[in-house]
Amino acid sequence: MRNLPSYIGTWIDEQKLLFGDDITVSLEGAIKLDTDYVLVFIDEYAPVSAWVAKELEWALEAEKTHGRIILLPIIIDENAFRKIDNVEIQKRKYLSLKDYSETSIRALSEAITSELFALVCRDMDILRNPKPKATSAIISDADALIQAKAALIQKAVFPHRQSNPISLQLLRDVVNSQSVDQLSSDEFESILSTVIHHNFIPGLYYDGFELYLVEEHARWKAEVNHDRKERIGRKVSSLINNGAKVFIDAGSTTAEVAYIICKKIENRVITKITLATTSIYIANMISNCCVKMGFDDTFSAVQLFVPGGQVRQGTQAIIGTNTDSHEILRIADHVGGFDIGVIGVNGVDLNRGFTTHENAEVLNKIDIIRSTTTHIMAGDSSKIGIVLKEKIADFSDNLQFVVDNDENNEQLRMLLENHKNKIILA
Repeated sequence: MRNLPSYIGTWIDEQKLLFGDDITVSLEGAIKLDTDYVLVFIDEYAPVSAWVAKELEWALEAEKTHGRIILLPIIIDENAFRKIDNVEIQKRKYLSLKDYSETSIRALSEAITSELFALVCRDMDILRNPKPKATSAIISDADALIQAKAALIQKAVFPHRQSNPISLQLLRDVVNSQSVDQLSSDEFESILSTVIHHNFIPGLYYDGFELYLVEEHARWKAEVNHDRKERIGRKVSSLINNGAKVFIDAGSTTAEVAYIICKKIENRVITKITLATTSIYIANMISNCCVKMGFDDTFSAVQLFVPGGQVRQGTQAIIGTNTDSHEILRIADHVGGFDIGVIGVNGVDLNRGFTTHENAEVLNKIDIIRSTTTHIMAGDSSKIGIVLKEKIADFSDNLQFVVDNDENNEQLRMLLENHKNKIILA
């Protein structure tokens, strides 16, 4: 590089990396962020070098980000070049170094300087005269932006209910804190209006000043805190023994319990079980599991019951057609009572206990508790601190609360201090 003009700055790993630097982070950052062009020298060792493969990958990713050519191959060994397992680099115009004589090195340096100048001129021309995007591309970019912001809004609003709404200004601040691009008040309100108009977040309430979730919706709630719900599902399912009679409430967390039970049935860990559920999603999951195992009316390891009634489209839960319909209790009488009830909770509070939304599913949860011997309340730690209108149980009741172990959740710590014997950490 000594033959390159002084105005061409170079970043050479052997010179720039310091003792103790993270090589991977430093090289990736240099290629993607700190350089305009990447010269890759292909010698006999390049085809088998993991570092060369990574550097090629990082340079091609940087090209997609910046929308221009960055990766420039220089061939020292023609045979090695043909062995490089990268289709993109094989198509590139390249420069060659025939030998290591001073004449060849000087000629290569002059060729690099000339080619870089031509590339810079072309890139400058593109910057001055950018090619207009097609209408479809503009629409696609706008849709992607709206969807990304909707996901951030959903995440920020999720802990807020009618008792603790979030202000429009605070919501914008939270969304901006999670974004590289900062939205003005007008831009944010325009995006929020689109999100609401297209119902990207079902259950979102907005009066022009404050926002909160009226109720979690089946379309998206399974995606929220999914890893926590998986841990809870595994923990609850570990409490269910072979031969048990289990009633499973509707909900995204309880669905994880059903999923693990199905896996145990498929692996013949569970060879006999009676299940009932108020969820058409969970019922379908269990039924498909039985079909997969070849069970029929004459031979089945699983008895599956669902109550009759109406399906709530927002949560896929089956509810009675009137407040006097206690179908759950009748199913319990038919099977001789359930050993375990797994009940999804929407709010958990030290003083108010377990609460849920004011809707027809309240009766389901109460009847599941009434028809089961052991009551397992299942909910991830984001529900702690939320208080909703309808109370379904209290910590003084005979129950166990299964929740993920979020060490940073102060309210969970308070619950453990006061009701440790009632809480099972997942």
